[in-house]
This record gives sequence, C-alpha cells and structure tokens, in this order.
Amino acid sequence: MTLTSTLQSPTDVTPQGHYAPEPAPPPRERSAAPFISRLGTRSGWAMRAVYLLSDLAAFACSLALARLAVDLIRGAAITQISLTDLKLFLLWTIGLVTVATVQQTYAAIPPRPVRKFRGWVLGAFAVCVAVVGSTWLLGLGSLSLYATLFLATASAVLLASFCRAVCRMTFGAKPWWGTRLIVVGGGELVARTYADLAREPQWGLRPVGFVDDPDLPSDVTDSPHYLGTLNQLDRLAAEFAVDWGLVAVHSFDADELADVLSRSGGRIRHWIILPPLERFPSLWLEACEAARRPALTITNRLRNRSSAFLKRALDLSIVVTLGLAVLPLVALIAALIKFGSPGPVFYGQERIGRLGRRFKAWKFRTMLPDADAVLARYLDEHPDLAAEWKANHKLRSDPRVTWIGRFLRSTSLDELPQIWNVLVGEMSLVGPRPIVTAEIDKYAEYYEHYVQVLPGITGLWQVSGRNNTTYEERVALDVYYVQNWSVWLDVYILACTAKVVLLCEGAY
Repeated sequence: MTLTSTLQSPTDVTPQGHYAPEPAPPPRERSAAPFISRLGTRSGWAMRAVYLLSDLAAFACSLALARLAVDLIRGAAITQISLTDLKLFLLWTIGLVTVATVQQTYAAIPPRPVRKFRGWVLGAFAVCVAVVGSTWLLGLGSLSLYATLFLATASAVLLASFCRAVCRMTFGAKPWWGTRLIVVGGGELVARTYADLAREPQWGLRPVGFVDDPDLPSDVTDSPHYLGTLNQLDRLAAEFAVDWGLVAVHSFDADELADVLSRSGGRIRHWIILPPLERFPSLWLEACEAARRPALTITNRLRNRSSAFLKRALDLSIVVTLGLAVLPLVALIAALIKFGSPGPVFYGQERIGRLGRRFKAWKFRTMLPDADAVLARYLDEHPDLAAEWKANHKLRSDPRVTWIGRFLRSTSLDELPQIWNVLVGEMSLVGPRPIVTAEIDKYAEYYEHYVQVLPGITGLWQVSGRNNTTYEERVALDVYYVQNWSVWLDVYILACTAKVVLLCEGAY
C-alpha cells in the first residue's frame, strides 16, 4: 500500500498535468475544537515566548550571582552598577539571545538537544570573549567587570539550559505548548509515529491527528486521531489551522514524496520528512549534495582518536576532582552502612565491559548480607512479582534493600565507588549501563553495539526515565548512544544527570 495508491487513475489528472482532488467522502462528524483546544499553537509562539522569558530570567540571575560572587571575593561592598557596566551587560544579554536564536532555541520546531547544547556553549563563550575583548581594547572595563562577565557566562550556560528543561517539565503537557502539525504517512507507521509524538509533547511537536490511505485496517481508521485521506489534506490543514506537516513513510519513493508535498495546496507551509532510517545514526547527520542530489553524511566518531583522548581526559579530570571532594561523604556513608547492618561496606559484581572483557563494578552495599535467600523467599511468597523481576532484574519494593540502601539508591550515591572503575579505565563517566552475563541474550543482535564502548556510571538510560523505562527501551537508548557518540553527547548527558540526581527521577 502506498500513500498515493488512490490517486493514480488517469481520471485524476487535469489537462495541466496536476492531480485533481477526488470528491471527498462524507467526513465523519468531528469538530476541530477538541483537538485544537488541547494541542499547541499554529506557530508555537507560546512555547517560544516561554523559552525567551526563561532565558532572560536566567541571564539576569547569572549576572546578579556573578557580580555578588566577585564582590565577595574582592571583599568589597556591593556598589551600584555604573552606566558603562549596564550597557555592557545589555550588550552581553543581546549577544546571548542572538546565539540562542541562531541555535533555533526559539524556533517553532526546536532542534536536537545535544547539537543545540553544543552550539549554545560555544556561542555563549564566544559572545563573552567578544564583549570582554572589545571592552579591554577600548579601555572601558576593569578586572572585576571581566571576571563578572566570565562567571555570568558560565552560570548562564548551565542555568538557562536547566530552566529550559524545567519549562518542558512544567508546561510540556499544557494545551498551549508546542507547534501544531498533521502526520502524513503510510500504513501502520503513521499511527505509530503519531503515538510517539503524542507521548512526548514536551519537545514541541503536537500532532492533531494523522492522514493516510482509506484502505487502512479498521483498527487504524476507527482511531479518533485518524483525520481522513491524503486528498482531504488541504481541507484538514485549513480546518485545524495547521502550518506544519510530518511525513513518515516505510520506503523513500521520490516521486511519491514529491506528490505528497504538493497535496496541501500550499496551506501547509513547512514539512518535516521522517525517512526510513531507524537503524542509522541521527544526531550528527549532515545535509549535503552529491551528483546534484540531496545527500547525507555520516561520521563514525568512535574511530576518531582525538575524540577518544578527549573523552578519557574528561573522565580523569572530573573523577580526580570529584574523588577528592567526596572523600568525607564516602567516609560518612561507610559508617552508616556499618551501623545499619553487618557485612562489608562495598559490593562488587562481575560485569561486562568494552570488547566483552569482564571486570568487577563496585558499589556501596545497599542490601542485607543474605540478600539472595531473602529474594528467593520473597518471590515464593509473591509469585505475581516474579514477572517484574524476570523482566527488569529489579523490584520497586525490594525486600533485600536496607534503610540506608534505599536512600543511597534514590540519590544514586550507591554508585560513588565506581569512580575507582573509571580511574583504572574499566568504565567511563558516560556510557551504557554495565550488564551481567545473563543480560547478553536481552541485547540479542545489539550486543555488538554495547561492547564497542566502555560502560558508564551515567548514560542515556539514567537521564531518560531510568527504572521507569522498559528493558527494550534501555537497549534502544544504548544503541542510540553508541551510534551517535561524541564528546558533546557525553557533556550533555552529564549536564542532564545533575538535574536527574537533584530531582531523584526514576530511581529506586
């Protein structure tokens, strides 16, 4: 079945060579109001305005905190801002807003988070260097002003990113959030694409429904989200006040796709093409041209030696700094574990690392000494929970976990000893979650992806719902990480980890 299978008869072609719309079948009684009342806006203006206001608030707070910190370090009293300083701060703010605009932070369809984060970090510091450099050359500033701008930039990079994430969490499901669009596709894929978008409204794509052939299975056409056929796209775009369309197809037929893009009569101004490239890396795909045709470039960054060196340098620099800072905390946790139950402080379990090598991953002990016997008795007494254990090797209410262990797990502090695994090169700060031998079968053909990189203390699974996700979703996240790996992806995950740990998301 194809998207245009119902449009190919000669009677559907006008003398000018264009397809003429077939008489639309009587539409089912459906009002656009229920959809529109709970889905985005035509241009996403409300979401874009929230992002802009969030950034301005983050910039103002960053400047205030940086100025306060500089004055405290100098031991000077807080003074009024001079007119020159005020002008420079305004120039700095305009520069950051410009960078965010260029990175499409305020676009109707926001870009991929990791690429936006990379551009945001580099662009923000470029603005800071430009403002400080020009001020120094003109002899207008002072050392305290330069320090204030650098501290404010570092703070703004993190605070603005955090505030945007909070905006998504707070407003992502609101009726006005995001940009309204129609999904156009072929077969089962169109309904699945609609469901995937509707499940994650926080990213700004708010589908009002999907359009497809009339010969779909009844379970698809009976869906309240099925709007009609491709020939009705023009009317539907006007009825639902939609400027954006997303095409999801199983096969990439150029003639068919070109015809689809011409069917809305110009009412749909913007199109997103979702090609059938599910197993391809997506994060760093670049558009190019070859033989005068559109093409894509794909780079395997795992083969880049300089990037691998930077990843190891990032691991060591953070681990050494963090290790020294948390030594008192480690001592306190060790004392509490000893006080809570008899047994060793640390627990080591054999895991599978890069290239299939076995190593012992260390954690703080969070379970009772006779944990295996306790689990066996518990599953015998509660056979309904055996399926949960078999599926995820985790229980939401695990009887083996001690009182201090529950706190350590909810805050992810139980994994602090894995700093040692990173230091000796058995793990990385960021990577797939280390698995045991019994989990190899669950990875199936994707196991070869897993062993290409070092497992990590944190990773996409930990910042994407963690224990609230299924094992299949965890495997898919690990494959995505390997296919799209870069140092910037690691930095982005580390930044997201801070938010997840602070909010204790998905941990038990």
